[in-house]
Amino acid sequence: MVDKKEKYICSNRLPRRKGKRSSCIKRIRIKSDDTESDKSLTIISEILGDDISNNSDISPYNDVFTINQGKETLTLTEKIQIGWSPELYSLCHKSKNLYNFSNFITRKIFHLYKGNSNVNWNDFLIIRENILPNTSIKNYAQTREKILETFERLRNIIKYRRFSFVGNILSTLIKYSKFYTDIEYAASAQQINRILGQNWKSFKSLLELYYKGKLNFRPNIPRYKPKDGEFMIVYPGQTFQTKESKNHIINTKRTTKYKKFSTTTAELLFPKKHRNYLPSIRVRYDILKNIREVRIVPKGIYYEISIVYSKSTENYNLCDNNALSIDLGSNIILAIANNLGLQPVLIQGRQLKQVNHIINKKSPPLKSIISICKDILKKYNKKGNTKSIVQIIEERHQKYIDHYKLIEYLVNIQINNPNLTYDHYIIQNYGDNKIKQIFNHIKVLLDDNAKCSFLNYQFTDCDRKQDFCSEFLKKLDEKPSSEHNEYINYVLEKNQRSLNNLYKIYNNKIRDAIHKMSRYIIKMCEKNNIGTIIIGYSEGWKSRSNLSKSINRKFIPLPFHKLINLIKYKAQLIGINIIIVDESYTSKCSALDKESIKFHEKYAGERNPEIFGKDGESNKHYGQFYSYVSKKYIHADINAAFNIGRKGSPQLFEDVHPYQMLIPPIRIAVS
Repeated sequence: MVDKKEKYICSNRLPRRKGKRSSCIKRIRIKSDDTESDKSLTIISEILGDDISNNSDISPYNDVFTINQGKETLTLTEKIQIGWSPELYSLCHKSKNLYNFSNFITRKIFHLYKGNSNVNWNDFLIIRENILPNTSIKNYAQTREKILETFERLRNIIKYRRFSFVGNILSTLIKYSKFYTDIEYAASAQQINRILGQNWKSFKSLLELYYKGKLNFRPNIPRYKPKDGEFMIVYPGQTFQTKESKNHIINTKRTTKYKKFSTTTAELLFPKKHRNYLPSIRVRYDILKNIREVRIVPKGIYYEISIVYSKSTENYNLCDNNALSIDLGSNIILAIANNLGLQPVLIQGRQLKQVNHIINKKSPPLKSIISICKDILKKYNKKGNTKSIVQIIEERHQKYIDHYKLIEYLVNIQINNPNLTYDHYIIQNYGDNKIKQIFNHIKVLLDDNAKCSFLNYQFTDCDRKQDFCSEFLKKLDEKPSSEHNEYINYVLEKNQRSLNNLYKIYNNKIRDAIHKMSRYIIKMCEKNNIGTIIIGYSEGWKSRSNLSKSINRKFIPLPFHKLINLIKYKAQLIGINIIIVDESYTSKCSALDKESIKFHEKYAGERNPEIFGKDGESNKHYGQFYSYVSKKYIHADINAAFNIGRKGSPQLFEDVHPYQMLIPPIRIAVS
């Protein structure tokens, strides 16, 4: 049983749904832990692949953590979000300029040895002028010779595609250029060039996979950042190991108490020349001792300070024979079973589904306005354009009306003659290419539901864009023609800001929820001396999803992989074993009857059984699994969780009695 005195349990009940509900199911609610600020300070857990990486090197570009299994240390990342400021914007804009200039040099040399006949030799003169030092410096002749030698080394490295050395040589080559000195801190400028080197190295590895036939598309070379864009600033760990930094941490150390909890924090001291750009930030004291790297990542309307630090693991000596098994789902995000006879737990996904519903409802109109504004400005600023903004909008408005009529035309013909091919269509006053494109798209969708959803989306999208264009025309009539361009830019910036803010809230809520879920599982293991966690996961199950559009919208955005990785690293911190199992056939087989977990022509039970009453009306028991052998009901997700345990570790779950499986579960909602 769960202790009701714990801090994460409260007596608030969930809102009741329509229909009857089993009175034996208890409901509790997870609350946020006061020791961790999940809304502002979060640990990144997105790892590439299913297994935790064994590489101990920190990637300067990816928000990942690596676990060194040979050593007893973890490399983790904690994030702090700060607001937009013009000082930080100028610093990140300078970082973008350096990245683009270094990429400009690398791309020109790459195209030279690639055999491109359109090489512009004036570009190399521009490079030469920018990388050479000022004639006023001492030993100008020797410095000039060294830089030219470095340029030749870079050419040879790119010629033979040894991109792992590009970052270091670029830092030596352009250290006298304006773009390099604008950063004002050499260590950060070197890190930017190393990031570029890693991007070129990944391009080379992808190109090799493409030539071997293991990649379906040809990779592109690293592109330039937008002209008015930003790029990250990176500070290596040595920046925070100076005497000044250590003394500042000791002097600003402070302990704050809240109820029964206390946290010790200190200020993070940035380099002298960058202190005008960055605000003072307080971070947990145990993190500041072991900083490996600090990154400032621009996110549009805010900035994210990612602090990479190392943390040693502790072995809690938990019993490996005590195990949890976890089944992932949509309505029930986590169904947790165990082999100790404790109550199973169901963690509901209502909050995540609600957040997904909000973003699916609010983002399409904003994206439509942004796309319309970008198209208008692109045509207006095009060379040789003689049309006004009002004329361009009127053309687009008529285009959307024609597009709507076109879809109606195709649908009417297809309803009357569904077996006709494109060649049989009679085309009148419509663009031939556009009809062929939509017709082929409809033919690819074999399912009638998929066709309807595609056509409904086309109709609603056309209606929405027509409304936006008519609103634009009304408001532009009230303004003089000289202000039309400013107004379109204002609408574009306003809607981009709204969309960025929407995604910021979405990401924060999702991250907060999955951190609470993973922390609850780890605390459950600590309390009950559980040393093994078995998780069911099928790789690529979202790409193979062939459900309806409404169900896919709820299921596909759920971050199952990120949740699994959070559980992985938190379990690794206290010495819990993690087993990942393919969950195929675990929902169809009966755990009560110890049915073998594989394909059967006839199974021993049925999920969502259909029962006929006395009056002959059928009634489906959703969320239940009925065993034909035992003639008993069990929650369907709990049945799947026990099967995942049996599949992942049969010796731990073979002695679980059916009566332990029939214990009514606890329902938990994340708040």
